[in-house]
Amino acid sequence: MKSMKPALTFYEQLEKFKLHNIKISDDNLAINILKQVNYYKLLGYGVGLKNPQNPEEFINCSIEMLFRLYTFDSRLRNLFHLYLEYIEIEFKTKLSNYMSLKYGPECYRDESIFVPIVKSDGTNPYSIIVQNLDKEVERHKNALFVRHHIDNYDGHFPFWVAVELMSFGDVVSIYRMLNDDDKKAIYQFYGMKNDFLTGWLLNFVEIRNICAHNNRLYNIKLKQQLRLYKSKFYDIKELNSHKLFPSIIVIKRIFNSDERWGSFNKELKLLILEFGDVIRLDFLGFPENWKEILSK
Repeated sequence: MKSMKPALTFYEQLEKFKLHNIKISDDNLAINILKQVNYYKLLGYGVGLKNPQNPEEFINCSIEMLFRLYTFDSRLRNLFHLYLEYIEIEFKTKLSNYMSLKYGPECYRDESIFVPIVKSDGTNPYSIIVQNLDKEVERHKNALFVRHHIDNYDGHFPFWVAVELMSFGDVVSIYRMLNDDDKKAIYQFYGMKNDFLTGWLLNFVEIRNICAHNNRLYNIKLKQQLRLYKSKFYDIKELNSHKLFPSIIVIKRIFNSDERWGSFNKELKLLILEFGDVIRLDFLGFPENWKEILSK
């Protein structure tokens, strides 16, 4: 194993920025930026701005530019986090209501109604979900609604309460373990096919986790590839399904162009306008006619 690099003072970090050909117009301003944002995180926003002939050197890049990219990314994450919360809560509501009516309040505790799945590493997703829930009950045992069910129902939680303690990822995993008929009942709520909804939900979980952990959303490759429905406003083959723009198209479809979509679209356009001097929309997978696509 290589030895760890030594920690650098803010002034040493500044000198290292200069060695990478990152422009510094005011040392004091730059030091103040480095005191606000981790040196390592800030450099991440330089991805795509490096000299192809010399990967240690950046082209037309300043520390102020990197800081504005970080600021844009922070606000972009906040925007996604807010609207993905709407999608998460709605999905939890649809799933828990349908399953509870069909199988009973504690249906999620009945492993027999789920399709058994064993991962390549030998783990059982169902067991992990139940274990995660039990940990959350213990962790939040002093919350009023948790204490209520502990004191009055001997620690039993109906599904519509349990989902409040489950992560989005675990609830999506529950959906993936449903039999075909139950899956159909859920994806028909959204007017789409299962293959589309499953991929979309996994994509949302990935983005939500990025937002929750304050990781970079700008100019990244998402792991979960998206399938899109055909449209006369874009060619599916020309869109990068691992970039962020297809996820925005999916959010539009999920919201069915209601007032939530109108608010999201408006805030997104204002954010892009404000930071248009530093961001590259192609890094986010936006095509040239993105405004037309999002307005239809």
